[in-house]
Amino acid sequence: MKAIEVVDVSYSYPDGRLALDGVSVSVEVGERVAILGPNGAGKSTLLMVMSGLLQPFRGEVRVLGVPTSSKDFERVRLRIGLVFQQPDDQLFSPTLWEDVAYGPQNMGLSAEEVEKRVGESLEYVGLAGLEHRPPYRLSVGEKKKAALATALAMKPQILLLDEPTANLEPASRTEFVELINRLNREEGITVVTATHDVSIVPQISDKVYVLQSGRVLREGAPNRIFLDLELLRSAKLEPPPSVQAYMALKELIGDAGCAPLTTQELISWVARALS
Repeated sequence: MKAIEVVDVSYSYPDGRLALDGVSVSVEVGERVAILGPNGAGKSTLLMVMSGLLQPFRGEVRVLGVPTSSKDFERVRLRIGLVFQQPDDQLFSPTLWEDVAYGPQNMGLSAEEVEKRVGESLEYVGLAGLEHRPPYRLSVGEKKKAALATALAMKPQILLLDEPTANLEPASRTEFVELINRLNREEGITVVTATHDVSIVPQISDKVYVLQSGRVLREGAPNRIFLDLELLRSAKLEPPPSVQAYMALKELIGDAGCAPLTTQELISWVARALS
């Protein structure tokens, strides 16, 4: 059974604009998948369709084997954590504790279980001690973590993250990437990340779908996707800096066979080539 199957899905906005056009995506249980594309490519809409919040006019979406259009999907919906691009869309209560407790309380859990889940979630994202802080007094990075904590309190099997590193400074971006990978590695959570930030894709994905104008242009491993410069140009994207450096150096040093996707991989390749 796959975590998510999107089969030939099309979706139009109320004004008639086509947001998704024949999109098919397959996500294995425990996999890390990136939906990569420029702004306006349809990434956020695809996540909303995957979560069941939007229903396509054509095609089918199945989560953990259950169609999002079926009555049985309500029990599956609780296993999906969706984190919006703008944390202010997710944080609406007077205190952080109330925001994180909102989901578990609406599940009808006991006060003890709600308290336990709130504490564990805030501890996991590094916000323990800020339970009574108003969300508007949090930094951008803290708000991103807080929005993630609201999802984690529901004990999801699948996380859908919309531009999780947008507007974060480098240190906070690195911290959030590490947090995503820790959730996948330690908790076994399937993670689907929609992003236009090519620099994080190699670090957070086993598989990449390149989305442009509502269509999937290609899928594949990150080191193959980022060597296809024509594909990236057609999607209005650029390769990560490490790949750009590799492309400039490989004529002098030699072909590595696959692109180094991080600075450390680039340094290791150069060191091996020159030794």
